[in-house]
Amino acid sequence: AVMPLPVDFMLLLLATLHGLCAIGVAWLGRARVLLPGTDVAPSVRIFAFQALRESPHIRTIALMMVLATAGAAVLDYLLKWSAADQFKTGPELLRFFAIFYGVIQVVSFFAQGGAARVVQQFGIGRSMSSLPAGVGLSSAIALMFQVLPVIAVARGIDAVLRNSLFRSGYELLVVPMGAAERRRV
Repeated sequence: AVMPLPVDFMLLLLATLHGLCAIGVAWLGRARVLLPGTDVAPSVRIFAFQALRESPHIRTIALMMVLATAGAAVLDYLLKWSAADQFKTGPELLRFFAIFYGVIQVVSFFAQGGAARVVQQFGIGRSMSSLPAGVGLSSAIALMFQVLPVIAVARGIDAVLRNSLFRSGYELLVVPMGAAERRRV
């Protein structure tokens, strides 16, 4: 059996990594602005719903995000329900989720590394469509084989594609917007 790392060590590692991240963000925040015209006063309102009414482009992006997030929520519920049904409670359930989310993070990291190349080769639309295609296909398979491993694969495909190709694509959809509109959205 693999000896798990002590909790104290993992918390210290987590704190150190986030401390380094905070230093990096502070350093980046001091950098000169690279994009012209980004010195825009912040919006008075936190949620600018008027931007949704005024722009079909923003409405489409918002609808796409709501639908994709709803799908992820359903898959997440199914995964957690199936895992709880199989493992009940206790260390086995915790171990399953620790392994599941650990694997998802590692696979997502490598998928993000290749996402730019995929978006360049296939374009924004096809890159983004990988999420509904992957989730649709894996969900159809999960419908036929309603067991935890298949549901876990479907949820894993959703998480990896969402955090790599889908995100890389939809972030490019807001690039043509003006800085003020981007900030409101």
